[in-house]
Amino acid sequence: MPGICGWVGRSSAEGEWSPRLLAGMLRDCGAQSGIETPGLRETWLHFGCLGASAPNGARLHADDAFAVALSDPLRRASGRWVAARDLADLYRVHGLDFLRRLRGPLALALYDRAQQFLVLAVDRSGQRSLYFYRDGERLIFASRLRALRRLPGFRAEIDPQALFDYCAFQAVPGPGTIYRHCLKLLPAQLLVIRRDGTYLEHAYWHPPYREDSFREPAALVEEFRALLPPAVERARDGQTPALFLAPPEPGGRVLLEALSVPSDRPVAMYFPACENAGSASADPALSQAKRLGGEPRPGWLSPQTLAEILPEIAAEVDEPLGDPLLIPAFLCAREARAAGFERLLTTAGARLLERANWAGGAGATRWPEAVCQRLLGPVVRRLPEENRLAPADRLRRVLLRAEMPPPERWLFDHGWQDWERLFAPEFLASIDPSAPQARTAELYNRAKTVSEFQRMRHLYLKIDLADTRLRLFDQAGRLAGITLFHPLLDEEILAFAAALPPDPRFWRFRSRSFLNQVLAASPSRAAGGRKSLLPRANGRPGCLRAPPAGLLAVSLEPLEARQILHPACRDWLAGPGREGMGWTLTLLSHWLESHGD
Repeated sequence: MPGICGWVGRSSAEGEWSPRLLAGMLRDCGAQSGIETPGLRETWLHFGCLGASAPNGARLHADDAFAVALSDPLRRASGRWVAARDLADLYRVHGLDFLRRLRGPLALALYDRAQQFLVLAVDRSGQRSLYFYRDGERLIFASRLRALRRLPGFRAEIDPQALFDYCAFQAVPGPGTIYRHCLKLLPAQLLVIRRDGTYLEHAYWHPPYREDSFREPAALVEEFRALLPPAVERARDGQTPALFLAPPEPGGRVLLEALSVPSDRPVAMYFPACENAGSASADPALSQAKRLGGEPRPGWLSPQTLAEILPEIAAEVDEPLGDPLLIPAFLCAREARAAGFERLLTTAGARLLERANWAGGAGATRWPEAVCQRLLGPVVRRLPEENRLAPADRLRRVLLRAEMPPPERWLFDHGWQDWERLFAPEFLASIDPSAPQARTAELYNRAKTVSEFQRMRHLYLKIDLADTRLRLFDQAGRLAGITLFHPLLDEEILAFAAALPPDPRFWRFRSRSFLNQVLAASPSRAAGGRKSLLPRANGRPGCLRAPPAGLLAVSLEPLEARQILHPACRDWLAGPGREGMGWTLTLLSHWLESHGD
């Protein structure tokens, strides 16, 4: 498993800050018992990394000028492999710009002995996590938050604001963590921490969003088809991987086609499916997987399975994660590991290649402002607030959405409204309720583009992907003992997706999604007929749309006892469209029960 940890500051041969502490942190990061892990143990610094099978110096290096710890094998833009000692040379020549020349998922730490500062960084999309903490005398970092809990004097003080933000985003948004005094790096962030405790941070990469109005779709299809096979080969790295289909992400057929080229064997395809009473084989997810091709290997879910596995997962994850996909991701990853696979590929990032409703820009599903204000508004406002008919409630949501600025519309589309009826007044008095809106507006305005559509895609990249989905995959893989890779977030494809034009004409051509256009242009399309086209996405399996009633009821009680939730929150949660919040609270309750205050 990829991971690094260590600290810069005073150490001792014995006592609390000793090599034994580093060994314990490495175990918390995923080191296997009985397998030696490489480490640097000096008077002023201790670095460790996972991956004893890597060649000497591949992930750990120290000389008179620098010390480097690296989570994953890396490549340069030219494709040549880069070891930790090569990173030291790159830094010596290019300074802090050396990260622009690297490709692949990474978390790294570099200590400059002359300047006496620590450099921390993660990859461009946030596929690897890196947490850091300062105790006054030392700078400590780790790929897993649980490794920092081991530190002498670490204060595992849960931040109420982080709990509130978690409910809004289904994860604690970076750079904060669930604990008050601990932080984590953002995607493409480079952080320089000086010995006096001051920080210097900047993003070493920005998505290259385009502002031009239109590009020829056929040319973009060919460009993408040329980028995909090398990206898949980099993700598989000579091994035979399995594929995990994460609903409702599209892109499964595209990756299956790329994976099937070097081999005639069908690709093992893991996905969540629900065990309905007496009709498990009729699950829509299984039917959809069979249409895709490959070798379907469903991860069956039932209310009993969910209730049994949830405490085990909650006890192991670093921070609460509010997406129930965490459960089947872990189950499928564990089954893939048991089947002998060492790599599991996902379809994460496929939505960056699609124009979905989350984009919210010109051409997305959106009612005209004049219709909302002049026609719907007077009618809906005359209806009583309570006991409103479902169609009228939908019209009210349309009206509210049309009057919102884009960042607030993004939160609204993700179910964040009427939260005053969810949380206890005492809890709301201890936090800033406007923080989620401020965080969303900051990310929206930070995007290097003036296009509303591109800025909404930026929110998806930074929140839905980096803060939620990729952390979920990272945690699920670590718990199962298998590494997950994301070919559609390869640097070349990520830059390609960011450069897709914002013009609505591009997204409406021939009424097909971009990925279906890619498949339609493939050689197998002519021989395979309609099989090459993507099945329509049906969203999450039914058992993941809402938690079982009994599980939800039991999970709400501790949150009510902690005075986090409003006494009448159960009536609010019973309303339409709030099933996702039920899962978010269920997962939070189990995490708090396992980790305490």
